Amino acid sequence: MLPRRPFRRSPPPPPLRRPFLRPPLPGLDPRAREALILAHQAMERGDTVAAARIFHRLAEACARQRMPLRAAGLLMEAAVAEAAGGEANRAAEDGVRALAFSQAPLPERVAASAERLVTTLRQGGHETEAAAVEKALDSGLGSAGTTRQALRERMTAAAQAQRPGRLPARCATCGGPLLPAEVAWHDPDTAECPYCGGVIKAE
Repeated sequence: MLPRRPFRRSPPPPPLRRPFLRPPLPGLDPRAREALILAHQAMERGDTVAAARIFHRLAEACARQRMPLRAAGLLMEAAVAEAAGGEANRAAEDGVRALAFSQAPLPERVAASAERLVTTLRQGGHETEAAAVEKALDSGLGSAGTTRQALRERMTAAAQAQRPGRLPARCATCGGPLLPAEVAWHDPDTAECPYCGGVIKAE
């Protein structure tokens, strides 16, 4: 009779990777920043199709690299470009996808971008599509324990806390327009570009 082997416990399984709980991620690489500059230039000259295409490509790249917040912001910019170009259905679909990309809790800067998308859709007379984005936004904010009204109040307070004219109009790295509600303020004098992650010094 063969001797019995001592019972060995199997090693515990490796912990599940949770990409949405990682530390802050680095900004975009140089090639991506160059593409971002082209996207912003396209928006300035009214070429919303080209801008949306570039924003889409960058959002997909960030999603593959497990950078969900960056992907959500870029996809939301694609949606805004589509809305400005009259592609309301696609804009609403991408806006809702961007909100889902963000995961919970919904970052305030992405929520602020969603508000901008809703405004753009309404200005174009696309009430049904604007309402669809609003519904997704309300759901995301509700999961985070807040509301659109509370978010607006916080954004207004944050904007008032910054002295007028302190934030440059555009990011010096990628050329993106800078809105006080959509940048991440690290301190009263330093912010982060929501597009490329570049550091912005208040003027």
